[in-house]
Amino acid sequence: MLGINYIHPKISIGDARISEHIKTLHNSQRPVMHTITYETDMIKRLKLGDAGESNPYHLFYYMFAIFYYFDDGKSDIIFYYENKRDEYLSETMLSILPARFKRQKQMEEGYEYVRVPGLEWYNDSIGDTVVYSYLRGLYKHIWENTKQERGKWIYISRDSLSNAVRAVTNEKEVRMMLKGLGISSYDPMNMTVIDSIRLFKSAEIVTGPHGAGLTWLTFCESNTIFCEIYKNKPFKDHFYHLAKGLGIEYWRFSHIISDPATENPDPKTVDNRNFSICINEYKVALQHLIQKIKDRVE
Repeated sequence: MLGINYIHPKISIGDARISEHIKTLHNSQRPVMHTITYETDMIKRLKLGDAGESNPYHLFYYMFAIFYYFDDGKSDIIFYYENKRDEYLSETMLSILPARFKRQKQMEEGYEYVRVPGLEWYNDSIGDTVVYSYLRGLYKHIWENTKQERGKWIYISRDSLSNAVRAVTNEKEVRMMLKGLGISSYDPMNMTVIDSIRLFKSAEIVTGPHGAGLTWLTFCESNTIFCEIYKNKPFKDHFYHLAKGLGIEYWRFSHIISDPATENPDPKTVDNRNFSICINEYKVALQHLIQKIKDRVE
């Protein structure tokens, strides 16, 4: 396609002027999986859509991962994405993409901007699992000199989100227990993007409650052990699939007690209630994982 240097063979291209079906796809609100449509003979530029730029998981895997289909690892990728809300996360992650990514914040005359297609998105996973490692590789220049540290065990806190959904009501007590095990607590909401990437890259064990902050798992070493805190619930395996796609050992701790004060019968929000962690059981589980790590080097 004129103006776009590389397009993966999975991508189909349709002239919306020829087919009413293709025109319908072109005008739909959501890009159709693996399809690009155009309406003119002008030089093309990619148009990146906003699929929730303030959420790391959405930013990484509903937005940036799509670049995989246009990236041969060497050619320039020119794309349009306006600065919608001046979000620190999205603007920083865009600014530290490799130099071959050329962002335009305004559309230029004389070009047709075509929407990038969707991935194979499921409820809690992505069919094109190669994008997990692709996204990790995009930021290699940020993490490549950061080594995994022996004894670097981290808990990802939601303390700054205490008024939001899925808050841990006894987190203060949990963090005291973790400190006794040698596990340090961190909150990505209070860290820079680069520090978050390098923190996860340096960790041997990562644990924490289900939430978008766990998306930084993307940058862990493949021999990291990851323990997610969440009840066993269908269609809530985002980080299981992410870990599996990156070769990371995954565990789930499900001994939690929902907070009755945040009960909500609405099926759309029923999974967003706050909860407390059964501390003694959690401690035993973590001791087991710590021993697994120690056994590797003994």
